[in-house]
Parts: sequence; C-alpha cells; structure tokens
Amino acid sequence: MLRTVKDDLKKNYYDTNFHGMDVEARFSAADAKIKEAESVGQLFGTIAEALVDLNDSHTYFLPPRRASRTEYGWQMQAFGDKIFVSAVKPGSDAEMKGLKTGDQVLSVNGFEPSRDQLWKMIYLFYTLRPQPGLRLVLQRPDGVSVTNANVIMADGKSLEGVGVKPDELLLPTAADLAAKRDPVLARAAAIVGFELPPDKAGAMFPVEWRK
Repeated sequence: MLRTVKDDLKKNYYDTNFHGMDVEARFSAADAKIKEAESVGQLFGTIAEALVDLNDSHTYFLPPRRASRTEYGWQMQAFGDKIFVSAVKPGSDAEMKGLKTGDQVLSVNGFEPSRDQLWKMIYLFYTLRPQPGLRLVLQRPDGVSVTNANVIMADGKSLEGVGVKPDELLLPTAADLAAKRDPVLARAAAIVGFELPPDKAGAMFPVEWRK
C-alpha cells in the first residue's frame, strides 16, 4: 500500500520538486515505521503522515472505507484567522451540550485550531482517526469563555463568497453566524445589482446533515 501511494504521488503530483521533500527518504522512513507498527491504525497513520508532510490539503491518504460514517453533530469553519462553529445539528448531543452557532473554537481535544491547520484537524477526526467524542474549549460571542468538560458524542455551508471583489475583505461576525445571517452572499448579490438581505441570504443554503 505504501509503495502504491509513493508511485501515485511521483506520477501525478503537480510539483515535481514535491515542495522540497525528499520523497525516497521520506517513504523509506515510513516503511521502517510500518515494519514496527503494532496495529492497523498505526500503519494507516504512518502512510498518512508521509503525505501530510507535503502540507497540501488536496493530497492526503484515504484509508479503506469504514463500516460507519463519523458525524459529531456540529461543523466548524475558518473566518479570517479564527475558527467558529458554523452549524449545529438539531437534536444532536452537541446541541444538548449547549454548543451554539457562532461560538469561537479555541481547542478541540487539546489542539488549538488555525486556518492553516484546520484541514488537518478535520482529516484526523473525520477520516484518519474518528473519535467517540470530542472535548471543546469555546468562546461565546459575548466574550464569556466556556470550557466544555463534557464529551460531545459522535452522532451525527460555507458562506458564499462568489462575486465578492478579490480586494474586498468581508467576514461574517460571530453574531452573524449565531443569527444565521450571510453578509458575504448579501454583498455579492448587491455587487451584481440584486437586493438580498443578510438574513434571507443565510437561509438559502441550509446545512444538509447525514441521515
């Protein structure tokens, strides 16, 4: 499996310099770690690590499909350099624990999320090593810090930026997220001459949860 991943990478990756990574040396080190692996999880983790070192969110290892799909009942998204809860599934454990749209995510299982590293965190918790639950540290829009000591059990769109000028930075606030307003889509509509209030824009693309 490791050899197949390496061959596919060398054959198909767009950067023949691999961002300066020595592919042969990196995969030789991975092969040595695999020989010492004590579980399938460690084996998959070693293969994934070799690709994660490219720091490319479009290139990662997909392990064999699991019998069940992971959903934690909430979603997070980067706005500017901060991470916010962007959706909470109705009736989920996350909702019962008090998680709210617009909460700033300060920590997930001890890891501090950032815009650059968010894709790795999502990849880890959803694809590579799904967890039975997540521990969160949150910041409410009113500034009150909340440590969620209870486990959010696994149970279970982006705001549109189309049409916004590249040199115009427009980010929703935590209050916008909490109220399900979409000022980005509203501004995009205004640019093309269409009046769309932020609250109506926010209702146009509801989150579709897995069933």
